[in-house]
Amino acid sequence: MGNLLNEIRQFRRFVNLKEEFSPIKNVMFGDELIYFLYDDDITIIKELSNKFLTMTDLTNKLMDMEPDFSIDHVFFSIGTDDKFQNKNEIITLCKEVRRVFPKSKLNVIRAIIDESYFYSYEEDKVIENLELEIDSFYDVFDKDNVKVIGTYNSVDYGGGISREKINNIKTEIAKSILDDVTDLDIKTPINQNLNTDPFIEYDNETIEGDDETDFDTIYEFLERFEEIYKSGNQYNRRTNQTHKLDIEQIQIALNFITNSDLEVNGKYDLETEEEIAYYQKIKSLPETGVCDKETLEELFYDLKIKGFDEDDLYSYLKDLGVLDEEDVNVFIDGIVDYSKLGLSSEQANNLQIMIDYMNDEGITNPYTQIGILSCIGKESGYVPQNEICYDNTANSRIRYIFGSCRLGMYSEDELTELKKDCVKFFDAVYGKDATSCLGWNTGNTEEGDGYKYRGRGFNGITFKSTYKKYSDILGVDFVSDPDKLNEVDNSAKAAVAFFTNGKTPPEFTDKKTATDYFVNKNAGGSNKWKEGFDHAHNWMEKFDVKPKNS
Repeated sequence: MGNLLNEIRQFRRFVNLKEEFSPIKNVMFGDELIYFLYDDDITIIKELSNKFLTMTDLTNKLMDMEPDFSIDHVFFSIGTDDKFQNKNEIITLCKEVRRVFPKSKLNVIRAIIDESYFYSYEEDKVIENLELEIDSFYDVFDKDNVKVIGTYNSVDYGGGISREKINNIKTEIAKSILDDVTDLDIKTPINQNLNTDPFIEYDNETIEGDDETDFDTIYEFLERFEEIYKSGNQYNRRTNQTHKLDIEQIQIALNFITNSDLEVNGKYDLETEEEIAYYQKIKSLPETGVCDKETLEELFYDLKIKGFDEDDLYSYLKDLGVLDEEDVNVFIDGIVDYSKLGLSSEQANNLQIMIDYMNDEGITNPYTQIGILSCIGKESGYVPQNEICYDNTANSRIRYIFGSCRLGMYSEDELTELKKDCVKFFDAVYGKDATSCLGWNTGNTEEGDGYKYRGRGFNGITFKSTYKKYSDILGVDFVSDPDKLNEVDNSAKAAVAFFTNGKTPPEFTDKKTATDYFVNKNAGGSNKWKEGFDHAHNWMEKFDVKPKNS
């Protein structure tokens, strides 16, 4: 897919469309299939994606979203968990997709199912007719002017989601995008000499800062660099003095990534232009010498991937003369400052127990600690506790949390009655009858297990098999006595074991990346709950990192 999409980039640059059109933006979302289609050129919208997603789930999520006019192409996968039924919902779904992505070409990806699907297939159906039902299902999308991606039979008795089919889908996606772009009505004259681009003056946005440099910490540097590339700014030899700080950051990034020796002077001079062109060449970008959004984005991710840290930043800032050695915080070796959280004595004591335990376990990176603590903050506020009953929660909210598979059989009146009884409710959403919806062996096999092994501890550990796992790891019998998981020391140990899974976590250099990593991990890797990220970010913003000896 990448080669074809690179043709699109080359095409748009060749016909000089970058001022008239925004960069190509493609998104993908839906059920399990999309996770096999990941590609750098297409962004997965995590809050619209879930292995067991249904049309109803997706429509409900879309209803909460504001329109996004910046997206060119939408690709979504749906149908498997709908059993290719309820075709009347397709029109409603397509209407919502169009509302949220009003400027986009819409594409639905044809499902792929194998023999494992047939175990849940209705017994009174004839499997031979299934392909016809699937054809009929996707015909509704086609008639609603949603392009169907996937020229293959959905029913597969062995191969399932094979590499061949994934490549088929990727090729169709890339060709669909390329066809749309090359069919544009081009009104801008072709610019045969791209080397004239450095002399085009662009109306750049000014990136405001809080202090003289606004990147005297690695966190500020990367945050500001991300803001620069997302602004759509382009830098060339006519870029004025207003953008001196931006160009200094670009020069620092180039020196680190390409091992060049550019003078960090904040001037987009000939040497900087030549170094940008060299970087574009090694990244297979058009060698214009203009530092545009694509080039900036590549630089940003190279900085993160290649481990640009506070020591590297310090060496450049010291050469610039903007920092003395005593002014530099050693952030990776720093400590977590939570004084701005306004915690009670119990919360502060419990949070410090968490930090002490992480240090004992060798998890000393303060950003890693903040990521875990921010996730725990939004889960329990640093007070281990049982998952509360849902008797005062609106039915619509309950259905959103637990999904139609587990609660779809209950009418509104039945659900209202069910949620009044905590034991019966938790058995319905966590018990043995919910196992098929969850897709894994939860260990909840007896009546009352759903309630007995509901969420507990700092981060809501749930299900008997999970209680057993941490019993074995920590040598504490949580299965016989689940409330032991609410003892602070046990809760801290179980939370750290959960977040690390026995492995050393990544070394983070900023608190947002760390927080998003652990919130996603706590949600089972689905990136499902946008509000979970938002709530964790509220905690995260109040954390700081300071030197150990301050």
